[in-house]
Amino acid sequence: MSKIERLNELFEKWKTAHTEESEDNAKKTISGNNIKSYFFEKDGIIDEESFEKEKIKVLFISAEANADEYNAKEGISETDYRQCYLSYFKDGKDNWGGKMRERVCGMYKYLTRQPTLKLNEAANKFAVMDINKRGGKFTIDKGKHLVAYTELYKEFINKEIEIINPDIVVLVGVNLCRLRIVQKLGCLEEDNKCYFLINKKKVPILLSLQTANVQYQAKRYPPLNGCENKAIGILCSYLKKEIAKYKIYEQ
Repeated sequence: MSKIERLNELFEKWKTAHTEESEDNAKKTISGNNIKSYFFEKDGIIDEESFEKEKIKVLFISAEANADEYNAKEGISETDYRQCYLSYFKDGKDNWGGKMRERVCGMYKYLTRQPTLKLNEAANKFAVMDINKRGGKFTIDKGKHLVAYTELYKEFINKEIEIINPDIVVLVGVNLCRLRIVQKLGCLEEDNKCYFLINKKKVPILLSLQTANVQYQAKRYPPLNGCENKAIGILCSYLKKEIAKYKIYEQ
């Protein structure tokens, strides 16, 4: 069975768990006015053949999709995050104001040292994952619902990471760090660094800035030269610090 088949099988069980969630738990784990308990977003490996060919397999983990005023408001209960990246891979258009696909691809190019790769051509070479598979509002506020969701669905979240089996994980946005999400998933902490233990392999967990509204960080993290635009340059400037911290290219 392929990894994507295993992920889809996991998602079916995960969706069932959503529908069977108690009313008390739902009150703790759901944010937004339009999101229902049975809503679900698929994600994971975008294109398995391309992913497996990469020397360094990277998984980008975000908190949750901004769904409350979009798909959830329209009553769309199931989405597939992977299709957003496949669409960008095919046409190179990232029309969303936050430019997340474009900027994640820019970080991927820098992290894997593939400077000549076009942004959209990177979009099928990694894996993406949201912690909260229901989605949430445009902001996670204090993040109490995300913490509750992580604690309730810890086994599913860890299983997805295990199936993807990355070499490097990148947490997109400082909120996941602030809420200590990876610690709640049982990560290993060593010398101010965090790792997932996957199949007896220590997988470094790097932190990145949030991809949206990143321009205000330019003074703290001057954009790196050679990047496609200022926002990607800032993201890679921060990522450079993380790469050095974990000595990614010295191992």
